[in-house]
Amino acid sequence: MQDTPHSNEVSRLLAEGGPIDDWPMREDAALFAYQQTFQRHTTADWALIEGAQGESLQLLVERVPAEIGCQVILGMTALHTLDADQSAKILAIAMNELRPGYAWTILVAIADAFADAETSSLDLRAANVDRELQRTLRRLTSLDLPEADHSALQRIQTIVGK
Repeated sequence: MQDTPHSNEVSRLLAEGGPIDDWPMREDAALFAYQQTFQRHTTADWALIEGAQGESLQLLVERVPAEIGCQVILGMTALHTLDADQSAKILAIAMNELRPGYAWTILVAIADAFADAETSSLDLRAANVDRELQRTLRRLTSLDLPEADHSALQRIQTIVGK
């Protein structure tokens, strides 16, 4: 990850690990934390973000730390091959159908890929996020997971289009 002002925060969150079996409510995942984090990463007005990414925010707020969730939403937005509905669907499958530990793996991969490419052009950001998402999905589907998790991962792969 590039050495950005907030990369230490992301690294700390990644090092602490994510949820294994459930999504506990987190103080660092409050709506206010998301508003502050988006202000650090973009100049877009919060009302615009909330309107365009409302479904995704509902899935992440109070469950995923804002520093990770913000970069997930920005990373999914960078994938110009997906529209907002497809991004929300991917997040819905990950958050509601995968066990939290596997969903966390996908979220962190997207967030990390976006953070690595945040200062790059939009095309390079999209390529970086897409490459990391594809790699993570391949790695997860190669594991001996329960059928429900494999099915959810395959549906995500279908939406992503690879």
